Amino acid sequence: MKKAPQAKNVLKVLIVEDEYTNMFFLKSTFKGHTFDVVPAANGDEAVNIFRESPDFDLVLMDLKLPVMSGFEATEKIKKIRADVPIIAVTAYALRGDKEKALAAGCDDYIAKPFLKTELLDVINRHIDIHFV
Repeated sequence: MKKAPQAKNVLKVLIVEDEYTNMFFLKSTFKGHTFDVVPAANGDEAVNIFRESPDFDLVLMDLKLPVMSGFEATEKIKKIRADVPIIAVTAYALRGDKEKALAAGCDDYIAKPFLKTELLDVINRHIDIHFV
């Protein structure tokens, strides 16, 4: 379900990813667009960041993370603010992971590797912003 059109100029995105190259790729997806990207290296850090500032418009959540899994972090973030769209972004696309991610509260799922345009299409399903 898409959120209502955004009234602000910059959308705030929490990217939860422990691999540097994956974080770099995800951040580069937003280059040239109006996004404020906040990184988190593990699920516990993501929950703490979100708890301190729950005004994120979107969360991109890796599922296999140190300290706290993306599944657990998703559940905790959704308890703080149920309406924030969380997209599971994972390289560990095992059978049943998509269903497990959705059951944990993720709103969508995309398996690595993917093209930037594919990720932007998934994001467009959940927030009302259009990419060029």
